[in-house]
Amino acid sequence: MISLGKDEETVYVLQKHWLYFIVIPLVIILLGIPIGGRHEEAFGYFFVGWLFLVSPFAVYRLARYQFDEIVVTNQKFHIRIGLINKEVASTPLKNIVNVTFQQGLFGRIFGYGTVHIHSAAGVSSYSYIMNPELAKAAIEQAIAQETTKVTIA
Repeated sequence: MISLGKDEETVYVLQKHWLYFIVIPLVIILLGIPIGGRHEEAFGYFFVGWLFLVSPFAVYRLARYQFDEIVVTNQKFHIRIGLINKEVASTPLKNIVNVTFQQGLFGRIFGYGTVHIHSAAGVSSYSYIMNPELAKAAIEQAIAQETTKVTIA
């Protein structure tokens, strides 16, 4: 859980799309099923592929889906990502220079994309974000409000 500062309030939570933990395991399953042949043999490939390749990967991706946190507050952009190797960072909104997003064909169809946060330190990208256009707008609005607050004060 991301701990917020004294005067921080959550503005937006970037959520990963459910396809995050479905796409790669589905591809692995499909590669494990031979084209043609007998059905018993195909089921054997399917079962072995699922048991040894897909199952652990799917569990890992599901855990990441549940525990990764990307939060925008009225003051900072917070991330807490990873199970084994953790990445925890907070960037003040005033240090964010630009926010962009990308969506491919499937991303447009299913409503996910990659959000890029540009700061003085570089670019950080977050993939499989649900509704990236809304996420971009929410982050930009939080930046604008923080900038206005800093300028007036």
